[in-house]
Amino acid sequence: MVPRQPGRRLQLVSRTRLAVWGDPIAHSRSPQMHTAAYAVLGLDWTYERRRVDADAFDAAVRALDGTWRGLSLTMPLKEVAHRHADVRDAHAELTGVVNTLLLGDRVAGFNTDIGGIVDALAENGIAGVQRVRLLGAGATAASALVAASDLGAR
Repeated sequence: MVPRQPGRRLQLVSRTRLAVWGDPIAHSRSPQMHTAAYAVLGLDWTYERRRVDADAFDAAVRALDGTWRGLSLTMPLKEVAHRHADVRDAHAELTGVVNTLLLGDRVAGFNTDIGGIVDALAENGIAGVQRVRLLGAGATAASALVAASDLGAR
């Protein structure tokens, strides 16, 4: 807690800014989707898009002020975001991939791709698998591999 000084008003900073970062990023529809969801929920939050490459990531995160709540990450930032997080969920630890950063005193990293893959398959009637063929070797492939394992593939 910041001590109040006589004659000065304490200004509380509200964390209401979020964004999706990646390179390329201009194609992302996330800002429109998040903005619509915030409006329905009655939240006065903003969701932006910003082109950031892996080399610029650490400096870009350090430049954020206290108005920032979190970041969604896409390629090529998922591995570098993993290294940036102070704490990580179990799926992030398994994959070395973070697609969501919750900003604050400690930066928390999450891999929500795995749950998204499992949910998308379940919505299409696939609740389990025995075998899969996986093409790719990047962050999404690592998440798909763990999702397949969670669904029973060996």
